[in-house]
Amino acid sequence: MPAVCFPHAGGSASYYYALSKSLAPGPDMLALQYPGRQDRVAEGCVTCLAELAGHAYAALRDAEDGRPCVLFGHSMGSVLAFEVARRCQERTATPPV
Repeated sequence: MPAVCFPHAGGSASYYYALSKSLAPGPDMLALQYPGRQDRVAEGCVTCLAELAGHAYAALRDAEDGRPCVLFGHSMGSVLAFEVARRCQERTATPPV
């Protein structure tokens, strides 16, 4: 079961490195890298949470492998994870647990 992690506002995927290392070899950990952060710095930042949730949902949908996933977010990331979970429940065969 993959765990998908959503960083806080202004944060990046590397925020979850220590957590993924401490949980290894446990769940597959995926951390979102928001546009405008670290290796995506050349992309413009997204200023609308609904738009960012749509992008995140599309990325997860494309990576879906039939296993349920767990969504975890910190601060703004938790609100984003909630919005992605709503989209998953409405549109995906395997909603998050």
